[in-house]
Amino acid sequence: MNKINSFQINAPDVVSETIDGETVIINLYKGLYYNLNPSGSFIWTLIEASVSKDEILQFLKQNYSHLSDEDQAGVTQLFDRLLAEELIVENESSAPATTPALSAPASFEAPVLFKYADMQDLLALDPIHDVDETGWPNQPAEVLGAGNF
Repeated sequence: MNKINSFQINAPDVVSETIDGETVIINLYKGLYYNLNPSGSFIWTLIEASVSKDEILQFLKQNYSHLSDEDQAGVTQLFDRLLAEELIVENESSAPATTPALSAPASFEAPVLFKYADMQDLLALDPIHDVDETGWPNQPAEVLGAGNF
């Protein structure tokens, strides 16, 4: 059973936290961070639970009678942007998703992903990027050089 349009968070490179209806997402590999408005945050929570894009659209149609074609296109654009920013990847699991018991936001507005690069240099300085699988403070041989000892 292959879920169509099912995605998952691009872990471990991507971490996120939702506080008061706003989600902050950090791409640790690229050093970029993002945030989502409340509608986008709600969709992000459903993506975390491996709910497919089609199921999310169906849920939104059922819960928001005023959901327009433009709003639906906005959801699709959000998925496209999350994929382009490498924040989500296709879900390779064939296990069915368990839809979390969430209450939808009172009103739906077009989901918006805001991107910030102002801390990119600082996040890139994090020593975890300069190590191999043995962990910090061990640096990979190509960084240390073979003849330096």
